[in-house]
Amino acid sequence: MVNSQVSGLYVEDRYFQRIVTLDGTAGLGAVGAITLLNIAGTVQLDALIVRCLSDLTVNGGTGTASLELGFTGNTAYLSAIAAATVIDTGEFWTTATPTAVNVSVPGAWRELYTGANLIATVSSTGTQVVNGGVILCSTWWRPMSLGANVF
Repeated sequence: MVNSQVSGLYVEDRYFQRIVTLDGTAGLGAVGAITLLNIAGTVQLDALIVRCLSDLTVNGGTGTASLELGFTGNTAYLSAIAAATVIDTGEFWTTATPTAVNVSVPGAWRELYTGANLIATVSSTGTQVVNGGVILCSTWWRPMSLGANVF
């Protein structure tokens, strides 16, 4: 039996996915951070995939709601700002212009070593927020410190 943390020099891969439904409230589409993956300790994210399962929508507020993808402390590490309404059903969010077909996992999205939460950060040029849509975040990961976890 392989130890779930460390067995010799081999560290077992694990798979985790989270589905986040946005509704415009704090942490779920209001201006600020949406936590996609909670990270405890240090982990290696082997392959990270973020995909839209349902069109992102915005409320009738003023300005434009946008999102960037990164980590706590480095909010645009993975993707620069994208207008919320350009992230549509079936699209993989790997750039500021998501695409629905033939996506290779970008180099910056593979073998990431982090101890920070993966977040999408909502900003707005006015009062508009992201009040609808569903995002799927999937990753293969490995613990790099004792007790490390993705949840």
